[in-house]
Amino acid sequence: MQAIRVQNSFRSLGFAKARVGFGLKGRNGITVGRVRSVSSNAYASLRNSPAILDSCFELSTAFTDNASSKGYSINDFLVYPDFVTKEEKETLTSICEKKLRRSFGPKVEYFPIHPDSVIHQYRECSASHWGKQDEFMKEFINKKIYSMFPDQMEWLDPHVLDLDGDGEIKAHVDNIEYSGSVVAGLCLLSPAIMTMRHKDDSNIRFDVLLEPGTFYIQRDTIRYSFTHEIRLSNTTWKGNEVDRSRRISLLFRDKKI
Repeated sequence: MQAIRVQNSFRSLGFAKARVGFGLKGRNGITVGRVRSVSSNAYASLRNSPAILDSCFELSTAFTDNASSKGYSINDFLVYPDFVTKEEKETLTSICEKKLRRSFGPKVEYFPIHPDSVIHQYRECSASHWGKQDEFMKEFINKKIYSMFPDQMEWLDPHVLDLDGDGEIKAHVDNIEYSGSVVAGLCLLSPAIMTMRHKDDSNIRFDVLLEPGTFYIQRDTIRYSFTHEIRLSNTTWKGNEVDRSRRISLLFRDKKI
């Protein structure tokens, strides 16, 4: 399946100055720039573009019909395809794999099941330090990830989640006692289809296509009121097969206030 090349428009969202400056490359070929924060109002007003809604989302009728009465918004799941370039994806994947090797050893062995039974065939580690790449990765995260959010947000250590080609994530809501209103992820290696379901009515759902290089933000009503899952059986997108294999996600969660 060919990668989708449509992007959310920051300028049309009133967000032209929110992302970092472009055109400056760090030592590993990652494009970074000046850190620019987002105002709380600009962050709250972020919207998926019509092109993104058409190409990256499939909404159930029940989702559309109940949005007003139940108070949720599709714009609480924001999708930014091609957030990083091919070169950047390769560099970040290499750094994440080195972090996994330091955490689990050189032999690749996946855990069959998470302690809470939610994730199968996976490896996951917290990344408070990135070894020799620590300075570079912290600069990248500050300038290209955290700059997407208001300055006052504080962050837990990033996590690296390595999901085997035969792995899956069952429906769950991330622990609301552990972190705050944001679960964000940078997707690497292979595409996946994530399914979101309202925790009180599974018919209220939507699917979202997450291609490698996509950055997504799950926030507020979608973060708290919807489960998320990635199922082995869900491999067809708008009539096309999704070539799913091993997948790495670099995950970011804000601190609970």
